[in-house]
Amino acid sequence: MQRVKLLIVDDDEDDFLLTKELLSEINQNYQLDWAPSFEKGLSLLSENSHDLCLMDYKLGAQDGIALLREAHDVGFSGPIILLTGIHRAEVDIQALEAGAVDYLVKSGLSAEQLARSIRYALARNDVEQERVERLKAEAENRAKSEFLAHLSHELRTPLSAILGFTELLINKNTDLENLSHLHIVHRNGKHLLGLLNDVLDLSKIEAGKLELEKQTVHLSSFLCDIYFLMQGAAIDKNLRLRVEASQPLPTDIYTDPMRLRQILLNLIGNAIKFTNEGEVVLYIQRMHEHGQEKIAFTVSDTGVGISKN
Repeated sequence: MQRVKLLIVDDDEDDFLLTKELLSEINQNYQLDWAPSFEKGLSLLSENSHDLCLMDYKLGAQDGIALLREAHDVGFSGPIILLTGIHRAEVDIQALEAGAVDYLVKSGLSAEQLARSIRYALARNDVEQERVERLKAEAENRAKSEFLAHLSHELRTPLSAILGFTELLINKNTDLENLSHLHIVHRNGKHLLGLLNDVLDLSKIEAGKLELEKQTVHLSSFLCDIYFLMQGAAIDKNLRLRVEASQPLPTDIYTDPMRLRQILLNLIGNAIKFTNEGEVVLYIQRMHEHGQEKIAFTVSDTGVGISKN
């Protein structure tokens, strides 16, 4: 059974011993700490190391209501139950308004009543803590999503201008060497734009709003872009990068080109990363599934592979 750390704030040692005796009759593993004064109680509450506090209404020249009001200000996050010698309706109201979760009269208080009050207070506190954590996480996710959306938007604006002027230069330039360089700039610019869209996708995924945007895609051009984007990384590691098909492929396919590009670039990029020698191959194969003709992409490499474990 999990140990519950209780703090008893009571300036009367006899009352403390009485409460301790009641707790000993409960089938629960309690760890008790005693604060015999207002000041000591405030000091221990500020440490926030107890699960629950039992607080006497009368604490010398001061009362528990004042300590109640200060408890959460100094950092105590657990529930507080106020104990008093006699029942007074106005004190009950003041205690609840000050933050007490329950108000118990010592005279006639049984172990069962005390145990039930402690159990309910701890349960309510757990529920409240879970609610606060959930709201905090939701707020953090919203803030992160808004930041990612704003960042990707701000970065895409200048990148779109770069791509636009690169296309203008491609259309006006007739020098083959310059055209080759401009096409490399354009392809990598489009890849960077895709990465920025990936960042924006993170916020869409968390919000459950990611949707496929299917369209007709010219397959050979699509595969050429993939190949030239990853060829540099393969050359840097002295690897062969091949695209292979065992049969004629269709001219066009119907898919979401951005998502398919993301998947293939991630798979090929990981294959290159974990391969030190040999080759990385992208296999494309026609297949039929449930009466539909589909394209299967397979990435194979001569690297370390994936552990069976």
